[in-house]
Amino acid sequence: MSFGISARFVSDHAILGCMISLRFMRRCALLWLAVLLLGGMARAGVPAARLARLRHGLNMAHWFRYPADPHPDALTRGVSPQMLAAIHAAGFDFLRLPVQPKLVAGRAGRRALAQAIRCILRSGLAVIVVPADPRWRLNDPDFDERLIAGFWRHVAPILARFGPARVFPEIDNEPILTDRAAWPPMQIRLLALIRRFLPDDTVIATGGDFGGVAGLLHLKKLADPDVIYDFHFYEPSLLTALGAFDPALDHKALDRLPFPVPGVRRCETQAIGPDTDARTRAVIRYYCAAHWTAAALKARADAVPRWAQGAPVIVGEFGASIALNTPSRLAWLAAARRAFEADGFGWALWAWRDPMGLPAGLDAGTLRALDRRPG
Repeated sequence: MSFGISARFVSDHAILGCMISLRFMRRCALLWLAVLLLGGMARAGVPAARLARLRHGLNMAHWFRYPADPHPDALTRGVSPQMLAAIHAAGFDFLRLPVQPKLVAGRAGRRALAQAIRCILRSGLAVIVVPADPRWRLNDPDFDERLIAGFWRHVAPILARFGPARVFPEIDNEPILTDRAAWPPMQIRLLALIRRFLPDDTVIATGGDFGGVAGLLHLKKLADPDVIYDFHFYEPSLLTALGAFDPALDHKALDRLPFPVPGVRRCETQAIGPDTDARTRAVIRYYCAAHWTAAALKARADAVPRWAQGAPVIVGEFGASIALNTPSRLAWLAAARRAFEADGFGWALWAWRDPMGLPAGLDAGTLRALDRRPG
């Protein structure tokens, strides 16, 4: 809250002053005006200083979501202060921290999370905290809502200890409900729950359909103005994830896909080999015919600012498999990053120590594609 004073503080003292004596009516009127003004300021929109903290980020996928060792002591040691300092020195200004709800269901896990947040902040980085659980049920929104709500009842009081300047709660990671209409009202209810604990924090919201562009475009913006909207970008997934959705495809052939597409025939010649099966050939031809280029990526991303109409947006995840040939992978990362920045979006690579991002640490080629500083 600006000026080091809260609307609640002013409100309480205004009421007390009015109760003491009518002689202070003028003072009461001024204090009530302050209440109204401060309340309006609190919900006037995302403070520019906070949004500026979320420009160049990195997801920490294997700290509290997929940890090698889920014991609270191991979680506390998940990423060293020296490594956090190196990430900051490389030009990243925030981390996105997905958290499995079950890991913070107990007090020891919550203490580990608090210690992790403290270490991140000490390194100079901001942090987004988001629930991410593999147990989401596609056709059971009530189960999902209970799971997410339970997470925030445990975690929001932890975030409240650190203040709103560099800590950001994100309502959910990639909602997967098959009923598109179920997510928006659920998100509103979850936001109201978070606001009970974090009334002055900037909250990050997302669309359905796994949090992609399409899900965001179908979302109605929330009435709460102190919200940043998030979407994830892995398009086209045949290139970035190498057809992981279909293990039967010839992934060695998909590894050869070019980006940008130099032309349909050259694209097909580069990727299709003499032993490529018919189904994989058809998939490759489909990709080549779509003519994915930097301009095509930007056109896809450009749909978001038209929807946002000035509302702040970040790209919470994007990345491409390290198995993709290096020239195509780095070209895609650079093109996606430039598209986001041209639209004014902050971004976060997926992910640290992950095959979609930085699997072996601060890789120089990947950092150059992101316009960060190789060590």
